[in-house]
Formats: sequence, structure tokens, C-alpha cells
Amino acid sequence: MSELPSEILNIVYKHSSNKDVLQCALTCKSWKESALPHFYKTLSIDDNRVFQTKKLLQLDPSERDRYFQYAFFTQKLTVHMDTANHPQHDLTHAVSDKGTRGNYTMEEWILLLEHLPNIQVLDLSGSLNASEYMQYILNSTDSDKILPNIRVLKKAPRGSMGDAHDCNDFYFSVCYKYRATITTLEVEYNSESFDPGPINGDVVTMLYHFNSLTHLTFNNSCDDQLTTFDIMDACPYLVSLNYKSRHCIPEPIVKNILGGDTNRKRLNNSFKELHLTIPTISTHYADYLKDYVAPHLDVLKLTIRNMEIFDWVKRLGLYNAVEFLRSLSKVKTASISWEPREHSDEQINTSTETESTIFFTLLNAMIRNKKMYCRANYVQNQRTHKSFRLTPDDNLYFKYSLKESDCYVPLTNQGFEQGYSLSRRVQFATPNRSTSIIGPEVIRQVNAFLDDAHPNLPLEILRYALMNCPNLQRFWYNSTSEYNYSILIDAKPEMGGDIKKHSQNFSNTSQENIKFIKTGNMVPSKELLCLIYQYLPAIENFKCVKDQYLDPPTELFEVDLTAFNCLKLVELDVRLFCDKGQDTAFLEIQLSDKDWEYYCLLISTQELSVTKTTLENMNEQISGSEHGNIRKAVIKCHKQVIFELSSGYSMVTEIHNGKIDKLDDELSMELFYSFLF
Repeated sequence: MSELPSEILNIVYKHSSNKDVLQCALTCKSWKESALPHFYKTLSIDDNRVFQTKKLLQLDPSERDRYFQYAFFTQKLTVHMDTANHPQHDLTHAVSDKGTRGNYTMEEWILLLEHLPNIQVLDLSGSLNASEYMQYILNSTDSDKILPNIRVLKKAPRGSMGDAHDCNDFYFSVCYKYRATITTLEVEYNSESFDPGPINGDVVTMLYHFNSLTHLTFNNSCDDQLTTFDIMDACPYLVSLNYKSRHCIPEPIVKNILGGDTNRKRLNNSFKELHLTIPTISTHYADYLKDYVAPHLDVLKLTIRNMEIFDWVKRLGLYNAVEFLRSLSKVKTASISWEPREHSDEQINTSTETESTIFFTLLNAMIRNKKMYCRANYVQNQRTHKSFRLTPDDNLYFKYSLKESDCYVPLTNQGFEQGYSLSRRVQFATPNRSTSIIGPEVIRQVNAFLDDAHPNLPLEILRYALMNCPNLQRFWYNSTSEYNYSILIDAKPEMGGDIKKHSQNFSNTSQENIKFIKTGNMVPSKELLCLIYQYLPAIENFKCVKDQYLDPPTELFEVDLTAFNCLKLVELDVRLFCDKGQDTAFLEIQLSDKDWEYYCLLISTQELSVTKTTLENMNEQISGSEHGNIRKAVIKCHKQVIFELSSGYSMVTEIHNGKIDKLDDELSMELFYSFLF
């Protein structure tokens, strides 16, 4: 082992966790010398380690240096989960306050950085003392001794800090101090002039001085005339730009540039990634992105904040919108989303059918090839968010936020007081196929996460998917309401939601591929089973699960599965029909071609006991119970069906041809985790 070449060891360390690298270092002396430089490449300091390093820093230099002998190899330092300094503490007196706090004094902090000369990334995003530590760096007179190779300084995420203004000022000042080496920068552009202390000037002009800058995040909240052209002029070596603004890109400026300024239109060869979050993408700026930006990028992500998708299409024109999205399809990783703050049904004057046609027309523009299928994510909230996302491996996703008019047909009786009305008719619009090139047939997966408690909604969404998506391979409905209903049908459940894997080795119809159905926190209704049988008669595996934090359904658990002639396995969480507080329930299996079977279930979190019983004994215990309601489940099926029963963390019990067997621990746990979504 000790004779392994260093090249091999370095590859092993590179692909190992820090914990595994440390184990390697403890193996032998030669491995220690090769492993510890990798181990200390990333250094993480939490509250306990702050205390430990403070003690080490106060040692005599000759002894102290022995503890920091591998600090030369550290390239990333993270300080997190530390103790906050008192707000009233005067930073100017921090040096005299030695050893009494859970954070570093200025003397300790600068000394620590001096012992870490090769830090490229300083991550203070999880530190409660980020502002203080950055001010220490600013106030240090030994700038040449600390952070000579710094490239990235990370602060807390935007909007998550109590002293956000001060922290942003300190952050930009430190980055400007080390502008010769900084490669990644985030700018909060709240004022055109930056003047918090010794560093001052126009922010955009100051960007010209960052000669190594390659990755820039720029949050513009003050300048309504600023454009991405201005930023690109200031930072000619950018690889990635993330530009967020509450202001639109001024159309007259873009129009003038498109009209003749060739240099400003042209991108440098290194620029590969653009993220834009702006109120809208107007006509001329869309042309600029389509003609001069998209053809050269690897990543293009667009977020339109203040405009609904159909309003945007109406203003830009459907033809222009289609051409714009078609240009996005040529980018390796592309996405566009519309996220209006509030929805108003009066924003646009289009019917639900027209909206569906427009949406699928735009979706068609994003499709790269005829073999591409997509995943549809339907969600329900007050905001009408829509989005398309395209990945390098030709996976296409769309998100469609449903409003009430997308789901429900208005009642004909206008005088009816709706409240919680069961008479609302559920109906989903499909595109007009006389004008739409594609429709829901391109959808291979449907995910629906809705908070509407209307009892017919899950069934109708499933009906829509089965009727209109002939290539469907996976459907998942999950209610975010208090009932938390869920329905999953899948061809290959072990593959999860991987579109690409799902598309391999499948026939052209969902009927031939989908063999699996799982319901959660519900008793499968007759209507649901009829719908499943109508479209998916070859179901082989039926699973019913329950969330441990929810009460069992109130209705009787009676399920007729005799129509499914191919059914082989029923997996059942017995808590679905065991009243809260009860430890006894019964299972009645009504076999279509054999005598019926009855089982008594004694239920606990850790154990499930299943024994055979008789009809008389079952009825006697149910009717004679003095300690609450004892319930039963009734399942009708054919004799070849195997039952696997589980309750919480108990071992799975299998019933097959009247025989009861406990499955081994490993298989039981595998089946238990497969119960979870």
C-alpha cells in the first residue's frame, strides 16, 4: 500500500470525502504526508473551532507555527455557525478584547489569514460576524501579507442579513481592495455613487478596475438607464453575468446599438453564461439576445418578473415570441420563466383554449428534435408563473401555474352560492389542433402539486393525462392541502423522475409500459380504479401508503381489484384502516376464484403481527369492542395476488396463498423506503 505512486493516491484523494482522506492519513507515515495537504485544502471553522484556533493563535510563534504547518495548502476557508458579537461592541476596540468572545479579535483574524497565504475562496456567508471580519481586512495595514491569492469572497445571501447595508459596503470595499485578483463579485447597486469610507466613486466605473473579473452578479435597483451593454463594456473578460434589475432595458438605447454599434453588439469569446431577471424582454432586446447572444452561449436563463406570459406574447407578437424561443432551443442549457407578482384576470383578453394553444406553440419552439419528450409540472397558487427549461441532454420541462379558470367550468346557475361546491365541473383545456402543431402527446411525465381540496380534482387531472398524453410514462399528483392525497403511476418507479432513462426501451403507448400505481393517504375510489383499468389494464403492482402524521381516511377501505387480471402484488400500509389509538384491525381478502380469507392485525410502530382468523371471530371482535372502533379493509382480487403488509417501521409481512411469512430485515427496510415518495 505504501508503495502506491503519488499520482494514484492524488486521484484517490481527489474523489474521496474529507473524512475518508483523514482515514488515509492515519494509515501510515507516507500516506499521511500525501493525504494531509488534500485534507487541509478546504478548512471549515465553526463555533467550536473558533475557540480552538483562538487558543492556538495565542501560543508562542515557534509552537504556533507547528500547528499551522499544513495551512499553506488551504485554498478555501469557511467560517460558519459562529457566535455573534454584541451589536453594541465597538469594533475600534476589538483588538484589546482578547479571548473573551466566541469570535476573533482583529489581531487574531489577521494573524489567522497570514497563516493561510493561499486562500482563493473566503466564505463568510454563514458567519454572524461577516461584517466585522471584512472590516478587519479593510483596516489592516498589512494587506500584502493577507489574501494575496483571493479570488472569491462570499457573503450572506441577499436579504438574509440584519446589517445587510453595512455588510454589502464592507464586502464591496474588500473586493475592490483586492480587485487585481478577484474573479467573482456580487454588486448591490443601490446608489450610483459608492462612498462608505476610503473607497469611493461611481460603481460601474469602478468595475473597470477589476482586471481579473470573470463572474459577476449585478443587482440594479437605482439606475433605469443602465443596460447589460454598459456592464459588458466595464467587464470585457466576463465568462458569466447574472443581471437582476427592477428596471427594463431601455428600448431606445438597444435600438441605437442594434442600428450601428458593431463593437457593443459583439460578445467576447469567453462569455458563455447569462442570467437575466428583468420586468420584461421587449422587442429590440429580444432581437439582440436572439441574434447576437444566444448563438454563442452555453447557458441562458431568463426571468420576466412583472408580466404574465400571454400578455408578453400579445405585446411582442406570437411570431416574434416563437422565433425568440426557437433561438433559446439552440443553447445547451436554456430557460425562460414568467413570474408576475400578482395575477389579474383582466390583464389580457384571451380564452382558456387560446391560452393553451399559445402555450403549446411556444413549447414547440423549444423542442430540439422529434424524439424529445417533456415533463409537465402543474402547480396551483395565486401567481400565474409559467416556465420552460431545456437541458444539454435534451430534457424539456415546463411549469404551468393553474388558476381556477384553468380547472373549473363556471356554474350555469349564477345564483348558486358556491362555498365548497361539489357541483363545479373540472375541465382542462387542450390546444386547438387545427392551429397547434403539437399538443399534450409530447408529455412523457406529469407532476401536479395542487392545494385545492376539491375531491374530483385528482381524478380529473389523471383523466386529462391518460386521455391526452399517449406517451405518458409517469404521473404524480400530490395534494398540498391538509389531506395530502397523492397518486403515482409509473412504468419504471426505480428510475424516479429521470426523463431520459424513462424514454429508453419503451413502446409507444403508456398502456403497454405502466405497470405500477401507488396512492397515498386515500382509499382508491371506484371511479379511480375504473379509470386506471380503462387506460392501464396491465397493472401488476398496486401500493397504498399513509403519512404517519395524518389520521387515516374516514371512509371504509373497500377496494375491488378483480378487473386487473395481470395484478401480482398489493402493498398495503395497514394504518390506512386502523383508527388512531387502536392497535387492532382486520383484513378481509375476497378471492374471486377461491374461499375468502380473514386476518387479524395487531399493530404497533415497531411490530406488525398477522394471524389468520375466521369471519365469526372478526365480526365478534368488531361488534364487541369496548375500546373504540375496530376497522377492517376489504380487498377483492384474484388468487395469484401476493399481499405485503407494513405498519411504520415494522417488518413487512407477506401473505401468499393463505401462508403468512415475515420478510427479512434488509428486504423489509427496502420495501419500507420504497413506500415513500
